[in-house]
Amino acid sequence: MLSSIFIVALLFLAGGHADATSWRINNNANRKAHFTDINAAMSSSEVQAGDTLYLDPGCTLTSTQTVSKRVTIIGTGYFLPDGTHQVATISGALLFTAANAKIEGVTMTGAVHIRAQYVTIERCRATSYIELTTSVNAQYATIRQCYLNRISGLGSTSTYSAYWTIENNIIHCTSSIHSIYNLNNPTIRNNYILYNYTNNSYYSIAEIQGGIITNNIIFNKNTKNNVWANVTDAVITHNVTSSAEKTNYPDNIYLDNNDETAVFKMEGTNDQQYQLKDDSPAKGYATDGGDCGPYSGTHPYVPSGYPLGMPRFVSNSAGTRATDGTVSFSNQVSIQEK
Repeated sequence: MLSSIFIVALLFLAGGHADATSWRINNNANRKAHFTDINAAMSSSEVQAGDTLYLDPGCTLTSTQTVSKRVTIIGTGYFLPDGTHQVATISGALLFTAANAKIEGVTMTGAVHIRAQYVTIERCRATSYIELTTSVNAQYATIRQCYLNRISGLGSTSTYSAYWTIENNIIHCTSSIHSIYNLNNPTIRNNYILYNYTNNSYYSIAEIQGGIITNNIIFNKNTKNNVWANVTDAVITHNVTSSAEKTNYPDNIYLDNNDETAVFKMEGTNDQQYQLKDDSPAKGYATDGGDCGPYSGTHPYVPSGYPLGMPRFVSNSAGTRATDGTVSFSNQVSIQEK
């Protein structure tokens, strides 16, 4: 039997929210969603600050999308076991121009531009980059529990991209640029930060002024000692790295090579493989006695980026023969609780 929570979710997906504060988005007009893209929702006088926009499974938005109101955008997650047709994707650029806007559970293959304060990007996959490239106040951004390529601000001395929190992410940079750079007073904690591109000029973390860099696992697969460059006045402690800069930052663990198998299980899906192995040096090394890396800390990484509180089908079955004119069926539904 379906739970009452899931029945409510089904009613919503049919477009039946009475309070009109939740909206469906699907670029396929035949799906009868409220809007065909985020831009249309932002242009509507009915969509107000505080509303939620749900991207339908399989929805793909190809043009530039601008989030100009304080809304929450929720997708379906990524690396989904039931196939890519269930993923909600923004392949055009995504611009945040409204303070306190949030996006969760969405795959973003275009550039993501933060151009307002207190923007939150959570449980998303971003295959291009997240950055501030223009002189607007984009302080206090939060990038959390995501699977990313790279992150950059306006400059290490710029206040426009100051006080960003980057936590519990898997950052796997395959671009000819640093993995994280150009930030002022950031908090960078409990991430796995990997530079994995064949260019000796780039680093895992670079051009950082002030802030805290702690409880991370940091590798540079191309040149093991290229972990941080031009990082000044920052607290760098309790990280596990492939760098040999023991003199500069003594309260870290330095490995003899950049072999991920010394730290991680390296089994399972793209993100599951970065769970710690039983004898990992990152076990128990965090500042609070917990583990380093994305799967520990205050907001542990959630595989596949399932949005908090959202129901999803896990399995279903149906009988092959009718009994008394009826066919039995069952659905197993799971709700992401953390």
